[in-house]
This record gives sequence, structure tokens and C-alpha cells, in this order.
Amino acid sequence: MITDNQLKNSLCNNDIEFLETYKDQYNINHCFIDEDEDSLLLYAISDGGSEVYQYLLDRGADIFYKNILGENILHAVVFSNDILRLNYLLQKYPDVISLLNIPDNNGTTPLFYSIMMKKKYFLRNF
Repeated sequence: MITDNQLKNSLCNNDIEFLETYKDQYNINHCFIDEDEDSLLLYAISDGGSEVYQYLLDRGADIFYKNILGENILHAVVFSNDILRLNYLLQKYPDVISLLNIPDNNGTTPLFYSIMMKKKYFLRNF
């Protein structure tokens, strides 16, 4: 069985070969047993160095999943600080815009995080 550490390492190292080789040994919507309970997709898309998120999306990862903190994929994209990820999501999954004003458990929306973090280039795309 694949461990959380092996999955996290593959996400951080852009190791699509590992994910593909062992795809029958993990669920595409697997959630990590940690403080946030991020899914593979949330973990990958929030890591600015990881490009694995496209592979996960192509395999059917749930774009509407919320972690234990109530954060959704748009929260994670704002945290990644990568406008290309936002553009990719909005082009490929236009329904994801419905998550823009969905607050996390602290009442903070992805839109508000963009304002707080002064990410004007994100605001232009929302």
C-alpha cells in the first residue's frame, strides 16, 4: 500500500510516473491524514512547484472538495501564488468560479484572500 509520505513526495517532485505506476493503489481523491486533510489535488495545486495537479484533474480529482479547514480549490490556488493555475482552472472547469465566495471555516473566501494578500492579478481574473 502506498503511504501518505510517498504520495506527498510524488506530488512535490512532479513524479507523475510514480502516480501512474501505482494508480491502482490509491484513490484519486485520497485525503492526507494531517492537520488540514488536504486531498491530493489541494495539496498539489497549492504547492507552487508542483505541476501534478493537471494529471490529477485529468484523472477525475474532485474540484469541489473542501478540506477540514473548509478550504476549496480556489483557496489553494490563491495560496500557490500562480496565476497560470487559476487561468487553467477557469478555462477547463468554468463551474469552479462558483467557489469564489464560499468561505472557509474562518469565514474567509478565496476572493477575500486575494484582496488580503494583495494579489491584484488574481482579482482581475475572478
